[in-house]
Amino acid sequence: MENVVTVDDLRTRLSGFFDELYPDILLPEADLMAARAEVDGAAGMRYALPLKNSALVKNWVLTLAEELAWSRSGRGRAPDNVVERVGVVRRQLAELAAGRLHLTGQDETAATENVAMFEGEIPQFTRAKLTGY
Repeated sequence: MENVVTVDDLRTRLSGFFDELYPDILLPEADLMAARAEVDGAAGMRYALPLKNSALVKNWVLTLAEELAWSRSGRGRAPDNVVERVGVVRRQLAELAAGRLHLTGQDETAATENVAMFEGEIPQFTRAKLTGY
């Protein structure tokens, strides 16, 4: 994803906890990269990467990065509100990967980019024929 979320965005999300959770200046960017990779993994089968900037994608990346920050905090567990938000995001990403959640304003990948080769009858259930179902 092209710079959907910055370290400053993460600093704002974590507010007063940022400096406590990130004693090393390199960790926030590493957490953002890991969170972006998780979102890309869910979106990459259906959508062209990098995803375009949107409030939903930004929220997903921030929430997953926030979980990573709290996981190394030494407090044992992230706050309940973070755990709940992460659960919602992971359910949304699973729905996205399964094709039950659609991202408006994003470019879908062409049907030919993910191909399985086989010999047989002409396909009856193509992406174009099933659009809208």
